[in-house]
Amino acid sequence: MTDEYDAGLQEHVDSIASFDKNWDQQLINDLASMMRTASGRRVVWSILEQCGIHTPFPSDQVEMLKASGRRELGLDLREWILTSDNDGYTLMRNEHLNRMKIRKELLDG
Repeated sequence: MTDEYDAGLQEHVDSIASFDKNWDQQLINDLASMMRTASGRRVVWSILEQCGIHTPFPSDQVEMLKASGRRELGLDLREWILTSDNDGYTLMRNEHLNRMKIRKELLDG
């Protein structure tokens, strides 16, 4: 293989495709590893909340456009989580619901 990438050479195309596939799989594995810890699930849930995947869009057009971009990223992240560890997503969601229940009980006194 030469030093310079040549998209006309199938060997080069295959090499890049293999590299990209390995990278994508490593990211899925890394995410699955995060989902195996409570701290990892808290961080991931917090990111999903910041992305607004569970909230309605604002009515202001500029804010709606910004929210749309965040939401798209959050939906992609959720898809990666479901691909890497569907049970981890369910556990993370249940942990969040439990936190919200405890928070409500504290607020209600």
